[in-house]
Amino acid sequence: MSGSNSIKSVNQLLSVLKKDPDLESKIKSDPINALEEIKSAAVPDTQVYRLVVGSLGLALLGSVAGAIIIALYPGENTSIPDILIATASASVGALAGILMPYSTSDA
Repeated sequence: MSGSNSIKSVNQLLSVLKKDPDLESKIKSDPINALEEIKSAAVPDTQVYRLVVGSLGLALLGSVAGAIIIALYPGENTSIPDILIATASASVGALAGILMPYSTSDA
């Protein structure tokens, strides 16, 4: 089933069916099992997502903790380094992008 893991709409299913006669014959012979197979192929690897989200979360927490420690440290030059601000901002943006549900509309 080539390309079946990216099917998100009926229009995409139709285009895949036109290109893949094997999938078309599977759907003709046993539509429920064929569609269940397509559905199970579209499930992402949750271990990869957990690893990425955990890594980004640790980067965010480390940046925030480092910025707080630097801000609380008594001294004359206690400005927070730009790299900590950039790392925290990038981590928040990446986490928002990963955790936001994807749109199923066919644009």
